[in-house]
Amino acid sequence: MTRASFGGALVCALVLASCASAPEVPPGPPPPPVQRSEGAWLFNFDAPSGIASAVLRSSQGALLVELNCEGPSGPLVVRDWTFTELAAGPQNASVRLGQNVVAVTAASPASPAGRAGLSFALDPRAPAVSQLFQGQEVQVLTTTKVHVWAEGAAGEIVAVANACVQRGS
Repeated sequence: MTRASFGGALVCALVLASCASAPEVPPGPPPPPVQRSEGAWLFNFDAPSGIASAVLRSSQGALLVELNCEGPSGPLVVRDWTFTELAAGPQNASVRLGQNVVAVTAASPASPAGRAGLSFALDPRAPAVSQLFQGQEVQVLTTTKVHVWAEGAAGEIVAVANACVQRGS
């Protein structure tokens, strides 16, 4: 064995030994389950009050998501009624708007019908909202679930935000 090949073999042996003795990293928690909604969006703008809204209903008529914004300066309020398992109080969540991710502090209020949900506000003028375009995916993420909104969600967010902002322009 030549000196060069012996040195190479020694380096390989040391690398293998160090890998074998490295402590095992315990696996992290499993990713949260993903729920994909299907349904129909309905947009509404009430000119006298300046309130723009959109709702997503399932094919059975269940209310899944509500978007509301009151111009000229109101936030875009989002209520996702699919998060039924959350405890009351503040929740850390993220919203994926196309390629942008926005961290939000959400609350989990009960609906008038007693259903739990997730409620948070977005700035209708924020770049993450204004850069959305039709066809992009919208997701709400918590530690317990990922909710992928039905097709058309990006367009509805933009429509509600634009109606709210234009009212105040």
